[in-house]
Amino acid sequence: MESSLEKIRGTFGADAKAYMRNVGTPILSRLTAELLRHQPENAEEFIIHYLSRSLKPTRDLSVPLAPSITLFHFNDVYNIEGQSLEPVGGAARFVHKVRSLKALESEAGNVEPLVIFSGDAFNPSFMSTITKGKQMIPVLNAAQVDVACMGNHDFDFGIENLESLTRVCDFPWLLSNVVFKPTGRNLAEGESYRIIERGGELTARCCCTLLTPICFYYH
Repeated sequence: MESSLEKIRGTFGADAKAYMRNVGTPILSRLTAELLRHQPENAEEFIIHYLSRSLKPTRDLSVPLAPSITLFHFNDVYNIEGQSLEPVGGAARFVHKVRSLKALESEAGNVEPLVIFSGDAFNPSFMSTITKGKQMIPVLNAAQVDVACMGNHDFDFGIENLESLTRVCDFPWLLSNVVFKPTGRNLAEGESYRIIERGGELTARCCCTLLTPICFYYH
């Protein structure tokens, strides 16, 4: 019986191995045993036919998979202190989680993920009424954000304050649909877009509009 199953596994490759490991092995083992006992000449043909109807490839297995990337996205984060009830740990726990997930992707040999923030870091929070958002700079930098979008609350303490905060960030801030008339440039000197390359094969063109999530285009 095991010999027949091994031949079937070889016929269908990795997909069949995964299928039989997770779903089909007990069923196929019983079917094979019965067929080998009563109709040994038809056992393999029947089970190969069974697998061919059960396993529906969604792509041409001879064509390599296109490169892919994992996106870690968050927004509206302005409180850094921990809490007594879940979620506890505050900003330290969040940063550790993001960095741990990025490390897991790297260990798996995958393309380095993009960490994306889509606005509202510098307000509203009780702490921001005193710091005007400065408490979020080390948190966002430690989270290894790749690109961010300006949100409406990031302007709560004025354009000059926002510009002073974004200048000390380790990543670009985007804003593509609001122009500051006196300069003719994007409000708060936001970038219209940023092109980010990962793994030498995947390019992300990142852009955003105020009050709108960041959009990404890959090629």
